[in-house]
Amino acid sequence: MKKLATLDFLHSFLPGRSARTLLLLHGTGGNETDLIPLGQSLDPEASLLSPRGKVIENGMPRFFRRLAEGIFDEEDLIRRTHELADFIEQASVTYVTNCSQTPQYHRRQDEQSENRRMFRSGTYH
Repeated sequence: MKKLATLDFLHSFLPGRSARTLLLLHGTGGNETDLIPLGQSLDPEASLLSPRGKVIENGMPRFFRRLAEGIFDEEDLIRRTHELADFIEQASVTYVTNCSQTPQYHRRQDEQSENRRMFRSGTYH
C-alpha cells in the first residue's frame, strides 16, 4: 500500500488487477485506511484510492466544514468539492496503468470529463 502526500491529499492507493478503481471516502473521524478492507471485499480486482479529508473538526478529519451540527458551510463545500475533483483527476493520471489504454477506459474518461464539466458548471442533475 502506498501512502503519499505528493498529491493534494494524504491518501492510500492500492493497485488492482482490473481497470476499475473504487474511490473510498471516509466519514468524520476516519482516515485513508479505514475503508480499504471494505473496498477489497467489494471488488478484490479493483484499484483502491482513499484520500483523507483535509478539514479537522474537533481533532477529526472530514471532507468539508460544518457551521454547526447538520449545517454545512456551503461555500467551503463547493470549494472542497472542486479540490477533491482535482485530486481525483491528478490521481487518475499519476496511477494510470497499462490497462488504461483500452478504448473502454478512454470512453469512460471522456464521460467523466463531461460529467466533471457539467458538475462544475452546475448543470449536472
